[in-house]
Amino acid sequence: MKELQVIEAQLNESPDKQVSLTDPDARSMMMCGTGIVGYNVLTAVDSPLQVPK
Repeated sequence: MKELQVIEAQLNESPDKQVSLTDPDARSMMMCGTGIVGYNVLTAVDSPLQVPK
């Protein structure tokens, strides 16, 4: 029961009200009308060199 109380505290502190018990960086996202748990990856490229930063 103590473990559930800790998870509930984490859930209440989370800005998006989501907690992943297996990967703290994963989030539930809508994709093609269904929900998946994954990552929203963003990349940037150095324009003159075309090298990812």
